Amino acid sequence: MEFLDKKHRIVVISIAQGGPAGIDRDDLFQSMSLVMSKDTLSHVLEDLYFDGSINILRDGREVRYVASKDIRESMIALELQKYRLAEKLEALKELSKAQDKDKAEVILNSVKEIAVILSDSILNLMKSSPSLTLPEYLDIVDAINKDFLSKLVPLLEGKPSKRELEVLMKLVSRYRGEKDAEKLKLVLDKLYASEEQKKKEEEPQPKNEGQVQDNKS
Repeated sequence: MEFLDKKHRIVVISIAQGGPAGIDRDDLFQSMSLVMSKDTLSHVLEDLYFDGSINILRDGREVRYVASKDIRESMIALELQKYRLAEKLEALKELSKAQDKDKAEVILNSVKEIAVILSDSILNLMKSSPSLTLPEYLDIVDAINKDFLSKLVPLLEGKPSKRELEVLMKLVSRYRGEKDAEKLKLVLDKLYASEEQKKKEEEPQPKNEGQVQDNKS
């Protein structure tokens, strides 16, 4: 599957937003003049016409570009998924302002819900002109991820299994060499040893018999 580049997506979305009536040629060229030249826009329109994304209607001197029905349907799907994501992000924003003793757990659950929505949205958009909708949606996700989501997602990741670490070691050894694999192994060994020590220190210490007798007396 090949994704449409940003230029093609900007143009076809502008046309699709005109609905079934489309957009007048002069209006399109005027609105696009800020981001691309006339020659570039002409080439983009040619590509979109021949791949079936748009149709051209002529009525006397007026020329209109109309997005195909599939493209317009895919825009409905894209806008709906964007709305779902925005709604959850707004809810997360409100949660982050709350002063609640269970705030951390509530935020974590909200992040889990967002992760599910992202997965569902991508799967849904794969059925709706994915060459257009997926890169548009992923651009939004990328911006959100850079902003704050990347700081929260690691909270969802569990501790890697022993098998995962073995696979990682083999991959590092293959692509970066034995020395880097050995260095990584030493770091991981120290990390896990430190975690085990911390767990032991946090475990409640049982009272000895002498302390129990003193308390009773």
